[in-house]
Amino acid sequence: MNFSEFMKVLSFLLRYPDDNYRLEIEKFESNAKSLNLYKYLKDFIAYYRGKPTLDLQEYYVDTFDLTPQNSLCMLDHMLLNNSQKGIELINIKSLYNEIGFSLKNNELPDYIPLFIEYLSHIEKGTALELLSKYELAFQSLYSSLLKSKSPYCSLFEIFLDKEALDELF
Repeated sequence: MNFSEFMKVLSFLLRYPDDNYRLEIEKFESNAKSLNLYKYLKDFIAYYRGKPTLDLQEYYVDTFDLTPQNSLCMLDHMLLNNSQKGIELINIKSLYNEIGFSLKNNELPDYIPLFIEYLSHIEKGTALELLSKYELAFQSLYSSLLKSKSPYCSLFEIFLDKEALDELF
């Protein structure tokens, strides 16, 4: 599994769960077991398998939609004022437009699952630069999820393990 494939899967795992989610996780897991990054995924996958879809959906909403410190909008974690945030949203959208990557379903450009999917479409050097630029957001979200012992925590820990990410390139 390469970087692009892995980022697409992470983007998928961070989206609202539905019934198709289970089939995709099964496919992904068989390809990911050989990666060092799999250590971050196995607990999340085990959690996911043990819950009915409705419970997963409720937990997702409670975790990301109803808890501001767990916002899936990167810039909410970056300590920017409103004008800086607006400029940065425009900059991110411009990055997407450069490669013909479009926003889906009225998503904000800094929506983390969308951003991760975008990373799957660009060269590794640029992807790593962008991950470094927004590292504070990933660290902040990881810390918040860790405090609440969320199974989603491990998905964000991946972005903090530079050596394991290098393995994908």
